Amino acid sequence: MEQKNILDEIKEKKSILPRQQRQLCDYILSKPIEASTLTINELAKRAGVGTTTVIRMIEALGMEKYNQFKTRLREGMFAQHTTSYMVYWDNENSAMNPEDNLLSAIGSCMEVIESLKRPDFIRQVSEGAHMIIEAKRVYVLGLRMSVGTSMLLEHTLRNYSFETQLLSREADYVIDRICEMDEEDILVCLASSPMAKTTADAIRLCSKLGRKVLVITGRLDSDLADLATGVIDIRMSRRPATIPAITVALELLSMELARLLDERGESERKRHIDKVEKISADNDIAIWE
Repeated sequence: MEQKNILDEIKEKKSILPRQQRQLCDYILSKPIEASTLTINELAKRAGVGTTTVIRMIEALGMEKYNQFKTRLREGMFAQHTTSYMVYWDNENSAMNPEDNLLSAIGSCMEVIESLKRPDFIRQVSEGAHMIIEAKRVYVLGLRMSVGTSMLLEHTLRNYSFETQLLSREADYVIDRICEMDEEDILVCLASSPMAKTTADAIRLCSKLGRKVLVITGRLDSDLADLATGVIDIRMSRRPATIPAITVALELLSMELARLLDERGESERKRHIDKVEKISADNDIAIWE
C-alpha cells in the first residue's frame, strides 16, 4: 500500500490535535522546506512550541523518530513538486517563485559576487588573512551547508603549510577541541544562515576562553559578531547564493594569504625549496648540479 504524503496527513489530522500541535502543524505547512532542515530543538523554537510538542505530533502521525519525520517531509515536498529542488523541472508550475529557478539563482550569485567589491569587505578579508598569518595553529569549523567550504579552506591552508585541524568531521568533539586551543591559535568558522547551534556555541566559548575566532558568513547575529575577533561578512543570507559567495570570499582570502606570505619571504614555493634542501643536506643527497 502506497504511503500517503505526510503534508496531506498533517492537513487532515491538524484539526483534531491539541492547540500547540496545531500551531506546529501550521508552521510546518507554511515553511516545509525550512522545517525539513531544522533540528528538533530548532523546529520547536521556530514554531513557538516545546520539543515535547514536536515529539507528540510525530507520534500522532504514526512515527517514532524525528529523522523519520524529516525524511518523509522531504519526500512529501518532492512528490508535490513545490520545492526549490523540483520546481526547476516544472516550467508549467504557475506558483513557481523566480528565485527558486536554477538560472535565476545563478544570476543572484553573480549579483552577490559583484556586491563584494566594497571597501569594508576588502578590509575584512585583509584583517582575516593577518589573523591567520599570526596564528600558531588554525582550527576550521563548518557545519550543515558549510562542510564543503570548510574542507576547501582546510585544503588551502595546508597547501600554504599552516598547521590546520578540520573540526567539521568531528562535530561531537568541537567543544573539546576548542578547550585544547592555545592563546596563539585561531578558530575559523564558516557559517551560512541559519547558523548551526554548535557553531554559535563554539564562538561563545572562544570568547569566554579568550581565544581568537574569525567568522566567515552570509549573516551574523549582532551578539555573535560582538564576540568574534574578526568577521568576513558577505551580507547575504539567501541560500541559493550564500555558498558560492562564501567560496569567492575564501578565494580572495587565499590570494591575500599568498601575498602576505610572499612579502614575508614565506611563500609556498620558497618553503618547499627550503624543506627539500634541508632534507637533502641532512641525508647527504646532492640534488643541485
